[in-house]
Amino acid sequence: MKTIELTNGVYVHIVQTTQFATNQISINFSQPKAKAHFAERFLVSNMLETVSKQYFSQTLMAKKISQMYGADFSVDVSNLGAIHNLRLNLSLVNDVFTNDKTNMVQTGLEFLQEVLLRPLGNDEIGFDLTVFSRQQEIALDEIAGLFEDREYQAIRTALTAYFQTSYLGETAFGQSESIEHVTPLMAWHELKRMYQNDRVDIMLQGDFSDTSILPLLNRFNFQPRMSQISPFEQQTQQVLQMHSLAANVNQARLVQIYQLNLTVQQRFVGYVFNALFGGLGVSRLFSNVREKAGLAYAVYSDFNPYTGVLLVSAGLELDDLAQARQMIAQQIEQLQTQPITAEELSIVKRLMINDYVVALDRPERQLDYLLSQQLTGLILTDQQWTEQINAVTVAAVQKVAQALILQIDLMLTRERN
Repeated sequence: MKTIELTNGVYVHIVQTTQFATNQISINFSQPKAKAHFAERFLVSNMLETVSKQYFSQTLMAKKISQMYGADFSVDVSNLGAIHNLRLNLSLVNDVFTNDKTNMVQTGLEFLQEVLLRPLGNDEIGFDLTVFSRQQEIALDEIAGLFEDREYQAIRTALTAYFQTSYLGETAFGQSESIEHVTPLMAWHELKRMYQNDRVDIMLQGDFSDTSILPLLNRFNFQPRMSQISPFEQQTQQVLQMHSLAANVNQARLVQIYQLNLTVQQRFVGYVFNALFGGLGVSRLFSNVREKAGLAYAVYSDFNPYTGVLLVSAGLELDDLAQARQMIAQQIEQLQTQPITAEELSIVKRLMINDYVVALDRPERQLDYLLSQQLTGLILTDQQWTEQINAVTVAAVQKVAQALILQIDLMLTRERN
């Protein structure tokens, strides 16, 4: 990969490859979550994806995308630890597959310039009111739909309870109440702030000449901005909190949050521990709690190295909740007191490396991985990543298990009539 700094805080990362039949362009605007206006940025993403001054209706936007040989265009928001990211994604067919050998990267960058530099609206009223109001309604419907997913509801409630600093537990799209109060002008101003102040990472992946790229990127007219940003932010130990929710559900849900504050150097041990504990189909939670004991329909763990959160989620019958909670605790105790076998560790490592290699066959996953490297400053080749996994020892896994601290225990149960 080749990285070029267009100006302070604006980076271009070029990955030249013939591995895929498509070329990928991803423009990422990143800022600390502590400063982010989540609702405004979410609505900005919806507006950028839907219309521009030239393509002032969804029909015209769809027609333009279709004319680019069926390109795939999307704008989304996401969290990476303590960073909020707004990303424009454009997937374009390689030039060799077009009828007239069109320079698709140039066409794509010109399209993205239109979207970013000529949004539908003006400095007096903000975004076009009609389109904005419709996108606001759609955004609220999307969020309402998410909370119909009871697992999502339980996990979000647990994370909100855990994070003492509210922005760390905030979703990438914010709260419904905040979205309702965003005006077209507020979102318009957020777009201007984002374009002026956010760190920018432009990722280009595919088969093209990089000599023709820079003049096109200079047309975006990015100005210097601060580039120091970090996704790492962990909190200190707090008192164990027990929570209970009731909803119209057919099965109960248990969500636990463990604090697992590891150093950057220890993160690979954390990855391996999570895979062993509940992140893979051969994990202790899956094999023992679900398969052998039959105490859960589904159970897994997930580790976030940026926030130091290890989350456990289980779907089960209410009558099995107490026993499942006890058995999850037993799995942790065993990992803390009894060293795992070299064979079990070897199996987990092989599966992790295989999953990693398979993921790299998808261009969007490659770009996700490269972006996280750039934002963290932790640059590793694929071989170095594999070596870090293979270097994890039995003793290191046991030490990480001993560092777990249960902080949140939440159960979601059926409402009583």
